[in-house]
Amino acid sequence: AMGITILAMGIIIRVNSDIIGIVADNSWFTVAYIMIAAGVFIFLIALIGFCGARNGNKCLLGIYLGVLVAIFIVEIAGAIYGAVNRVSIENAARTKMSDEVKSRYGTSGQDAITVAFNRLQTSFRCCGVNDYRDWKNSTWRQQIPNVQVAYGNPVPDSCCRNVSSNCGINPANHQNEATFNSSFYTAGCYMSVRNSITNNLGVAIGILGGFAGIQILGMVLAGVLITKAGEE
Repeated sequence: AMGITILAMGIIIRVNSDIIGIVADNSWFTVAYIMIAAGVFIFLIALIGFCGARNGNKCLLGIYLGVLVAIFIVEIAGAIYGAVNRVSIENAARTKMSDEVKSRYGTSGQDAITVAFNRLQTSFRCCGVNDYRDWKNSTWRQQIPNVQVAYGNPVPDSCCRNVSSNCGINPANHQNEATFNSSFYTAGCYMSVRNSITNNLGVAIGILGGFAGIQILGMVLAGVLITKAGEE
């Protein structure tokens, strides 16, 4: 079950890699493929463990136990790395998002980034990285120099509460603070994404704790079966 779950998680990351790629580098593609491969590998190892337990094969059980221990150690190391480097990881994510907004969104050859950021802003009901003002000095803004507004600054249509063509640069939505706030999302996407992750942290910890419990139980049972097989 754990192997199938990790395989599914890898596929989900790969399918949603456009949004994930905004806050992380291309290593997420590698992570997705590694998780898919790991899911298949763990599933095969589970079959080896099952065959070893069924036939009382000490060698197969030993392989199963060794792989479980190795995977458990890697998971612990990964958790420690994430905890120690949490701040630097968050800063790198914010920096990457800022670069997407400032230099790449809406430019030639960056359609994937543009579509992904539009999807991010629509899904999380946010605008820019820190807030809507991030778009003021962006390359995207420089491409529409003739657009002038009374309040705020032009923003992409995906910042609109009710998306329609050119709603982000429509002067009617920029008349004053009231019309601006009623027309656009103003909170930044970085904190929206971060808060979403934080709000679901308990569920993630619960799932990871369940995985750890299953692995420990598997290691204990494998050890017992190996001992029993050695006595026979």
